[in-house]
Amino acid sequence: GAGGGVVTSNRAQFLSGIAAIKAVLEGSEGGGLDGLDWDIETGSSFPTADAVFISQQLKSLYGAGFAITMAPNGTNVGAYLPAAVQLHQANALDHYGQQFYDANVSLAAAKGRIAEALAAGLPASKIGVGMALTSPAANGFWSQATCIANMTDIRNTYGITKCYLWVEDG
Repeated sequence: GAGGGVVTSNRAQFLSGIAAIKAVLEGSEGGGLDGLDWDIETGSSFPTADAVFISQQLKSLYGAGFAITMAPNGTNVGAYLPAAVQLHQANALDHYGQQFYDANVSLAAAKGRIAEALAAGLPASKIGVGMALTSPAANGFWSQATCIANMTDIRNTYGITKCYLWVEDG
């Protein structure tokens, strides 16, 4: 999705491409495709209508267990959050996991973004926390102790129990 290289306007072609990828992966040893993560990094816009249509079709074709997820970074949340709300309202969103890395993100800033998502209409059950882990903590990445402390605070405040980690070695 970097640079907006994904074209969603030809919905039939997009769905055909997903079907082809799914078939190839299912034909490989231990492979499969169980979801789609919307990662279209176009800045201030997001193809919401296309994403809703495509996501509903994928759920219809592959079942409710086919995951539709989003993981906006700090600079594109303005485009992603309204799209996530529409996907949720269309029963076509499983997880919205804000990235709290790539910049120095305090617990207060993370909680502010979570409160923003809740106020926009996303339920806590669909919200997750994206953390990057490094030791020692640097460049916006949290240490393991900070991840645990921040997630404990977020869980106690909002009831959010989902998170994902990105670990960068080197």
